[in-house]
Amino acid sequence: MLPVVSPIVKLVAIFTLIIVLMKLRLSLGALRDNCEDFVMTEKIKIEELPVSEEFLREKRLLQDRGELALIADGQPFRHLGYFSLNPGENHFRGGHYHKGKTEHFYVISGELEVSLVDLETNEETTIRLRAGHRVRIRPMCAHRFRAVEPAQVIEYYDALYDPEDDHPYHDFC
Repeated sequence: MLPVVSPIVKLVAIFTLIIVLMKLRLSLGALRDNCEDFVMTEKIKIEELPVSEEFLREKRLLQDRGELALIADGQPFRHLGYFSLNPGENHFRGGHYHKGKTEHFYVISGELEVSLVDLETNEETTIRLRAGHRVRIRPMCAHRFRAVEPAQVIEYYDALYDPEDDHPYHDFC
């Protein structure tokens, strides 16, 4: 025979469950908003470089005199680029995918949203990025950056630029 539970105990249990679910949703949302080691698929990796005074090969050092960002150490690359992006309805960078190259981006300043579509799984997402975030985008993942506030970004990869590997993509969510 099941024990009899008073309506008040049931109500407390329901409210407790709601609070736990809300906290879980908030913590998952914060993870997605903060982009801490967020991986949509194997094609996308977003990390926040740690801010540290200690010796680390990849980090941000924030001091009164300015910032030092150690973005990549030990990885060969043959292309290094920079872009700035201002907010605006038709202002974006990207809007394409690559069949052959893996791209890396580092957000120097500002805030952006990157829309991503894995063309092999049709998985879609939009992620907010801010200064200190590093992004890796592998082949067959369409991407488009839009500025939430004026932003500056470094782009780098291990091959020479090949315009034949820029394939337009327009069906972002």
